[in-house]
Amino acid sequence: MPIDLKTVRVLLFIIGGISVAGFFTFALADLNIDSGTQALSVITFALQAAGTLTLAASMAPRRSWVFYGTIGYTALALLFSLITFNILTLVVFALIGFFALRPASRAYLRGTPA
Repeated sequence: MPIDLKTVRVLLFIIGGISVAGFFTFALADLNIDSGTQALSVITFALQAAGTLTLAASMAPRRSWVFYGTIGYTALALLFSLITFNILTLVVFALIGFFALRPASRAYLRGTPA
């Protein structure tokens, strides 16, 4: 596995861990918000954690769906971070997109020679 793809994998695992922490925070916390908002937050964190950890754990040669899923997820996260003006999220997902689009990473995930 190329070093660029290892970087992507580590960043995705970190984001997945943060999402799991957010899931448990909203699921177990007694917040002063209505139950619909809290349920939506729990579902959002659960889906983000499941998707991110699935992409990070399934990086193997000749899995083009992981490449396209990572790029799609990164594009949506970049769009969301631009809308919410979240600079840290913007930088992290820009790094994920940059490293995932490197020629060695694309070749590894698609199964084509570099």
